[in-house]
Amino acid sequence: MDSGSAFKPFGPAVALLASTTTPSGTLVNLTGDWALLAFNRSTSVDAYLAYGSSSGAVASAVVPVVGSPGGTTQNVIPLPRGTIQTFTFSGPTFLAGVTGSGNTIIDITTGALGGA
Repeated sequence: MDSGSAFKPFGPAVALLASTTTPSGTLVNLTGDWALLAFNRSTSVDAYLAYGSSSGAVASAVVPVVGSPGGTTQNVIPLPRGTIQTFTFSGPTFLAGVTGSGNTIIDITTGALGGA
């Protein structure tokens, strides 16, 4: 990331428990375009961040299986262990964490990507 696209935190910050059973989701009720900084705290568990416009959309999220045909399209983003990543969303969004095995905490900070 260059100095022209620094992350600027604003809005809610939450910690999501990611496990093999996906919860119904946490609503980030922001309007317009916004960014999210996600940190997978674990040093041993990979996670996926599920997102959608409804709690039902994230409650059915599953860990993708390589080579397996997807019956339904899942909105999941891989969050390998110990990584910090930023993503851009638009409008109110439900978020939840899911893992293939074990548990981890995903720290979520909302904000914006933009110039100095």
